[in-house]
Amino acid sequence: MFDFIYSGLNKIGYTHPLHPIITHLTIGLVIGSFVFLLLGYVTRQESFFTTARHAVGLALATVPVTIFLGYTDWQHFYRGAWLFTFQMKFFFAGLLAVFLIVSLVLAFINRQGSGIQIIAQVICLLAVTGLGYFGGNLVYGTGDTPKTVSDNVQEESAPSGQMIFADNCAACHYTDRTDERAGPGLKGLFQMKTLPVSGWPVNEDTVRKQLLTPYRDMPDSTDLSENEIAAVITYLKSL
Repeated sequence: MFDFIYSGLNKIGYTHPLHPIITHLTIGLVIGSFVFLLLGYVTRQESFFTTARHAVGLALATVPVTIFLGYTDWQHFYRGAWLFTFQMKFFFAGLLAVFLIVSLVLAFINRQGSGIQIIAQVICLLAVTGLGYFGGNLVYGTGDTPKTVSDNVQEESAPSGQMIFADNCAACHYTDRTDERAGPGLKGLFQMKTLPVSGWPVNEDTVRKQLLTPYRDMPDSTDLSENEIAAVITYLKSL
């Protein structure tokens, strides 16, 4: 749906997700608003309450853009897979938006701050913490940073399949371990008796079937040609 955006960016050399660019701004404003609110309580200086109120308003203004870019990245890099990680990110994004609105309304009702406003902003902090945690899981998984395509560039087996896998599958699957990322790790896949999650027997036909008609939350790969799917299968055999 949004591939034209990423295709245009690729032409100028930008190949990264768009979501993190503005996410850090939202998180910084949420943290800043909480810090200035506490400073206002400690010092009773109105300027701190005013700054906290402005920071909340700016944070709320960035939320729609942050959510939109997160959605486009999800569609482009993960094909809209409705994995648990994304369910939690949508939950925390909604929670953050609601309590930023609550915090802003409370800030205008009582310009000297209130206990309920602090509670609302603590919930905002917990929401951005949750977003950061699950976002980190997408990038780093449960272990060390996975090998990148450049790390693997010297591997001779199925290089075209490796690149196709990197563009379409690597965001969800490790290739150098069996640990779960967004999806199961695929190291030694063709030495296994059954496919992870689906439990189908491991052979070329079932792997091709799972790519074209995925099991559960896995996105489909119907945009890949038969030759590209064959190249991916050959690459998976080399893991």
